[in-house]
Amino acid sequence: WNGADYRQTPGGEQKMGTRGENTGWHAHNFFMSRESLRFKYKTYGHPLGEAADTMDLGTMHEDLKLMVKCMLDLSDENDTLRRVREGVDGIDGPVPLAFRYKQYRDLRHAEMRRIIAEDERIMHKTEI
Repeated sequence: WNGADYRQTPGGEQKMGTRGENTGWHAHNFFMSRESLRFKYKTYGHPLGEAADTMDLGTMHEDLKLMVKCMLDLSDENDTLRRVREGVDGIDGPVPLAFRYKQYRDLRHAEMRRIIAEDERIMHKTEI
């Protein structure tokens, strides 16, 4: 497997733009529950094995650290990965169709905040 194979499997799509530019999307790290998020990091993608059962989300992977800091509005000033402070409106370039709609973004943001809050409640910690 390589990046091209991964992005062309179900859930991915590649398109040719009107000016000849290529773009591709793959639904990556799209979680509907705390359990599905933890399952990924325990078993596949970036498997941590049993250690994932006791780790805080923000320490499991740099992508999750960024997500947690974004959702909780914590500073990412000294981190390798940093969010776009203006949100989707600050992205220079195309974004997936669903994220063009503020109502969807707001609902998804609230959903991810609920997932993080549930994880904090169950794990009794947030370390990032």
